[in-house]
Amino acid sequence: MKVRRSIGNAFRRIANLGEEGIAFMEFAFLLPIFLMVVLGGLELANLTLTNLKVQRLANLSADLISQNGVGGNQLSEMQIYDILDAMNVSAKPLDMRARGRVILSSVIGTDANNDGTSERQDFVWQRFDGGLLSARPMLGCWSDHGNVVLPSQRRLSPNEVIYHAQVSYAYEPLIGGTVLEWLNVPTLITKSGAYRGRTSSFRSVLVTPGYEAKTDCRR
Repeated sequence: MKVRRSIGNAFRRIANLGEEGIAFMEFAFLLPIFLMVVLGGLELANLTLTNLKVQRLANLSADLISQNGVGGNQLSEMQIYDILDAMNVSAKPLDMRARGRVILSSVIGTDANNDGTSERQDFVWQRFDGGLLSARPMLGCWSDHGNVVLPSQRRLSPNEVIYHAQVSYAYEPLIGGTVLEWLNVPTLITKSGAYRGRTSSFRSVLVTPGYEAKTDCRR
């Protein structure tokens, strides 16, 4: 009985409100929805820009390593360090060092039976950098991986070399994770780029004193 009386009193108070009071109540009801739409739009716009930047970094790094051998210049460990450091600078304001992972791979078509057909695809080399260790290599880890499966089931001709770059980034929401959770949007961004080798002159990486090869996929 008390509950019914309280509800009745609430409806009577609403009925006695003037136009200004009713308008205020409409505004109070709509404000959370309005804020959700505005904040959600800002979050999705920022997420889209981050996706575009990560894709650009993947294409850029794949393009740089695909020039291996052009003009007689062999890719060196020092140059790989430079490329990985450049990714950290180009990605700003994204913190690729702490929240990202760059994986560079070189894959070759192997004619194991010597019959003019590529039976398998093998890693030539692979390099890793960045603190996002949860980012799994799309092509697998070269230290414990067999036949490489390329995106879209691409098959390489015998001795054809392809350079693949994977860039992963753990997106940090502008306004906490509530909006993205509500929209069910994943926050781990992974993009890749791949280019054929510009020349087959050099396939290995030139050892550079003082520059350790970053080849461990677990760190």
